[in-house]
Amino acid sequence: MENLIRKGLIGELIVQSKLLELGFNVFENICDDGGVDLIIEKKGVYKKIQIKRATKTDNRYERLMF
Repeated sequence: MENLIRKGLIGELIVQSKLLELGFNVFENICDDGGVDLIIEKKGVYKKIQIKRATKTDNRYERLMF
C-alpha cells in the first residue's frame, strides 16, 4: 500500500511541475477528501483538478484528467 501512495504522490508532483511550466499558479488542497487534489489559476480563471495515475499494466499511459 505504501508503494501505491508513493506512486500517487510522484504522479501529483509531476503534474504540478508541468502546470507550473505552463504558467499556472498551483495550490495544493490541505484536506484531500473532497475529490480535489489541486486548484490551478491562470488569468483569473480557477479550476479544480483531481489527478489519477494510470500505468502501462492497465493498458494505458500516464495521463492528466481535467
